Amino acid sequence: MGISVRPGFFIPDSELRIRFTSSGGPGGQHANRSNTRVELTWNISSSRVIEESVRRRLIGSFGPIIRVVVD
Repeated sequence: MGISVRPGFFIPDSELRIRFTSSGGPGGQHANRSNTRVELTWNISSSRVIEESVRRRLIGSFGPIIRVVVD
């Protein structure tokens, strides 16, 4: 599997980390305790699917790790 970013650029599953956790926020005894928060990370620094010039540009724009969180 993996993620197709655009034609010719594909990030394989082996370079993606997906984590499911419980969503934060107000609650208490009856709070939703399901793992509904999703975090996807891609380590640009260690990626083997991009050229060095692209790596430098991406790190300059986004930092060494891209993290997407859906709560």
